[in-house]
Amino acid sequence: MRTRIVSCLCFVSLSLVAPPLLAQPERNPQSPWYLQERDRWWDVEIFLGVESEPDYAGSDDSEVEPDADIRALFRDRKGNRYILSLGQVSGIFDLSPRTALQITLEYEEGRDRENPALAEFEEVRDTLEGQISLFRRFGNTYLAGVLQPDILGRGKGLVTFLALGHDRAIGEKVLLSPRIDVSWGDSEHMRTEFGISAAVAAASGLAPYEPGGGLKSATAALGLRYDFSRQGSSRKWSLLADLEVEHYFSKAADSPLIRDAGSDVTYEAAFGVLFRF
Repeated sequence: MRTRIVSCLCFVSLSLVAPPLLAQPERNPQSPWYLQERDRWWDVEIFLGVESEPDYAGSDDSEVEPDADIRALFRDRKGNRYILSLGQVSGIFDLSPRTALQITLEYEEGRDRENPALAEFEEVRDTLEGQISLFRRFGNTYLAGVLQPDILGRGKGLVTFLALGHDRAIGEKVLLSPRIDVSWGDSEHMRTEFGISAAVAAASGLAPYEPGGGLKSATAALGLRYDFSRQGSSRKWSLLADLEVEHYFSKAADSPLIRDAGSDVTYEAAFGVLFRF
């Protein structure tokens, strides 16, 4: 499962004098400024939905499964935010009114061999990933740089992201969040995700492949939020949807695991209902 970081397709406004802060990022659950202006010190949210994602990085087979999460958001007197959810803990710290640092520990599922293309590969074990993210906000648009190391050293290596995001309100109920990101992987990460050893090649019939570190992929995505409840309500029902299209560059796409058994373009989608109380 890839990390979801907020970026954007358009509406970029970078100027010498930053525009005043607006409320749209505070409505986006993926934004570090989400619910920043709430008066009380805690909120709890429950999400129920479904998601579809590739069987492995670069697979042209997708798996649809239920998706559920519950998370608690806390704020201290300095305005810092802390998030506890299933498999993840985060702290968000404002370095300035327009700059935020987010530090996250997240459980990351490994890769099994259920897909026939992976039958001869070793399983990749579950691990614990870190995320160190620096966000800079320009009104409703923001830039992000992310480092994602494998804390337990189980083959995931290090992935780096550069992202660009925007939140666009349409009336009081609809929020659109178009986004893009570009990722790089170190040699360990690329070998784990896309490499094919001589032994695996002999057993699978795929050609051997040993990629080095480098440019991995680019992702374009669109998030949608529709609020059923009125603004300012302490209890709120919302509909969330998200679509991602990921394109793998040659370091990954040249792997027979993608070239012969998968696709250099993959899709992810998620849809569900969010309840906050």
